[in-house]
Amino acid sequence: MPLMDSENEELQLCAIRVYVLYTFGCTVFADKNDTRISSLWLEYLDDMNGLDEYAWGTTILTFIYRQLRQTSRFKVKQILGYMTLLEIWIYEHFPSLVRPPHNVNFVVGNPLSSR
Repeated sequence: MPLMDSENEELQLCAIRVYVLYTFGCTVFADKNDTRISSLWLEYLDDMNGLDEYAWGTTILTFIYRQLRQTSRFKVKQILGYMTLLEIWIYEHFPSLVRPPHNVNFVVGNPLSSR
């Protein structure tokens, strides 16, 4: 029996919520919980149409700063979070640290992370 359009749409929204929740918990806001994801993020995924209204860049940067602060403590041996974003931020704000581009098609003015 084929799914009706409203049922199919609800299943698609569920799949999108699960994927975004996984991305938040295991990639962008990764912490020492390993594979467990905080239920805090469920509140933000309730209305999928409103996701673009949140300041995600600020939220992610705050999370990375918090991880850097915790990592600077004496007994901490590792850093958590999405370090690729931190690396891109460093390349954008400290261009002298960037090596010559490996991408021969790189256009000056594009984000440095595309090198």
